[in-house]
Amino acid sequence: MKGINRSVTSFALSVVIGANYAFPVAAQLAPDPTNSYRRDADSSLSSSSASPESAYTLGAGDLLRIDSYDTPDLVLEPRYPVLLDGTVNLPWVGSISVQGLTLRGASEKLRVRYNEFIKNPTITVGLIAARTL
Repeated sequence: MKGINRSVTSFALSVVIGANYAFPVAAQLAPDPTNSYRRDADSSLSSSSASPESAYTLGAGDLLRIDSYDTPDLVLEPRYPVLLDGTVNLPWVGSISVQGLTLRGASEKLRVRYNEFIKNPTITVGLIAARTL
């Protein structure tokens, strides 16, 4: 019985901590007076409000996940750090500056660079961990 109480308590504690955890991406966004972060379907489906991913700009200290589809010869690591000078070191193309770009902008820049080696590459950039402020 003692083990069950301990696991229930630890589960409840993790739920409380997880619910109160502030995401670093949201902390870097300017407040939007038009969006009160309502949870109704109409406001969440609105195309006029920008998502946090589209407003976030990359910088030194970010940790990225870069995926390439339909390219078995190109082996990418599970994570790439953005270095102090704002660049990412990648196979085949070397060092590429992503400083100040959005995730979509970085994906497009990488697609253009990899287009020299791969016919019509599909490259996606995701944020694993945001830099500390």
